[in-house]
Amino acid sequence: MASVSARVSVSADAPPTLAQEPGGEPDAAVKAHAPAARTGNAWADCYRAFQPTDDAAVDLQHLTLLCAGRLGLEAVTPVHVGSQREQGRSERLAVSMRRGRCYRAFAVGQRGVVDLDLAIFDPHGGLVAGDLSRDRWSVAPPRGPFCPARSGRYMLDIAVTEGAGEYLAQVWGTAEIDQEDDDPSGPSE
Repeated sequence: MASVSARVSVSADAPPTLAQEPGGEPDAAVKAHAPAARTGNAWADCYRAFQPTDDAAVDLQHLTLLCAGRLGLEAVTPVHVGSQREQGRSERLAVSMRRGRCYRAFAVGQRGVVDLDLAIFDPHGGLVAGDLSRDRWSVAPPRGPFCPARSGRYMLDIAVTEGAGEYLAQVWGTAEIDQEDDDPSGPSE
């Protein structure tokens, strides 16, 4: 099993990066959007004050800016637009994930969506991360990125558990690094 660990120095005028250690200070823009009570975990604090508007596209852009872009991640999938009825069949999207990179999934529903859940499953169908909070937006994993031990075809499960309507979803990850591919089946997208 591979693990990713790194250290980085964080200054008051620089945004936090992926490797920021717990207790590091996020930049002023992130601080301005966060409530006074903070966990010390920039990965969770980034969305504590997030409130969706009537525009899911703008909301997804805002959420990914706060919880991905400013934390050193970049978009690895295009924005996906889907729609579901309450308790309808969840939607599953295949996402190629590589060892040595770390990922976070984001989704925001339109006003009619009351509860939107996200889960990430490994190539064998095992749950590796999820966000089951009761909001019309979701971040998975909620406390920090998922760093797969093996490259492969992972599944992003999107479920509207209350309400109905359109939603947008996107996966963000760390920058690609050069390394040997440990997935003999090749890319899955």
